[in-house]
This record gives sequence, C-alpha cells and structure tokens, in this order.
Amino acid sequence: MRSYAGLHCEIIEGYSKGAGYQPGAHFHGSQFRNQWTAVWVDGSWRFVNCNWGARHVKRPDDPDRSLTYHVDEFYFLTDPDQHVYQHWPDDRRWQLLRRPLSLDDFVRLPVVKSPFFNHGLEFAETVQSAMRAADGHVDVKLTTPSLLGFAAKLRPAHDHDGDTTSLDDRSDRYVTTFKKLLGRFLFFIFGYNVSINRSILL
Repeated sequence: MRSYAGLHCEIIEGYSKGAGYQPGAHFHGSQFRNQWTAVWVDGSWRFVNCNWGARHVKRPDDPDRSLTYHVDEFYFLTDPDQHVYQHWPDDRRWQLLRRPLSLDDFVRLPVVKSPFFNHGLEFAETVQSAMRAADGHVDVKLTTPSLLGFAAKLRPAHDHDGDTTSLDDRSDRYVTTFKKLLGRFLFFIFGYNVSINRSILL
C-alpha cells in the first residue's frame, strides 16, 4: 500500500513490550517478537505499527486475548525517542537514535503505554522498570501539560489483586506510599482526564 502511495518503507523486526510483558522481564526466543514499519516522510524516517494502532488486547491477563478495535494515532509516524520505550529492533540502527540502546537498556526502561505520550507526559527524573522501595516508599515524578488526575495500584507480581490508592494531585510530582510488604510487586499508574472522568493505564 505504501509503495502504491510512493512512500519508501522498511519492515523492521525485533522485540516489543506487548500485552503480557512484565517490567524487567528479559527477552528470549520467539516470545514478544514483532514487526513494524519505518517510513520515509518529509526528509526523515518515522515509525508505523498498524496492528498496535488499530487494535488492543482488552486485558493482558485475559487468557482469551479479547481484542478491542479503535484507532490510536500514537502508532502512526511515532517519534524515535518515544517509540523505543516499546520497540527494540534487532538492527540497532533502526532505533533512529543518536545513542542506540542495548537490549538490557531496553529492558530497564519503564513500561509505558501510548496514553502516556498522547497526554504529553514525561518523567521528571530517571525511572527504571525495576525499583527498590525504601521503607515501603516509592517516589515517581512526572510532568504533565494537561489537567489529569492520577491513581496507582500495587499488586504482587504473580497475583491479580492489590492495594489501590490515590496520588498527590500536584502537577509535577506524584508520590505514593504503600504499607511495608516483602516481595516483588507490579506498580501501575493510571491517569484520568478530569473533564470526562475516564481512567487509562499509563
């Protein structure tokens, strides 16, 4: 289709942090293998992932992998510095970054979904996919240009239940403290548009 449109494109293969991927997990074999496209537009390469841009798994823990269909424009002409949070090409040159990341670097990046970028969010400080809590305290700082509310959920890495709490409503810093627990946990941050009251996983 892109050839008919007169666009030069390349099919890229590599690993993606897709549905079911857990923060800090290492990549092996065929699991989480994916393909996406690089397109030459207006003098630069940009990324397109039609599959991710058109459909999504409703819940990663759903054994049936039920799909929901809607357009997510983040995956059409994605900037390289945002694309690399979810996609790592076998050929590092196709990261299109001045300083390409190793696969271990990619694993250490926090797992973020497209709404994180669609809402203009950024990490105010370096955050890694695996964090060690000090005295049950986790500190995550974000900056946001829009009016968003936030909530967080903490659950055991191998369980589907967990504590839920609200975060501070300051625009540049969101801090949550959970009770002291031993073990490995998944930490989810949700944002919601205050005007429409709809929550999204960031």
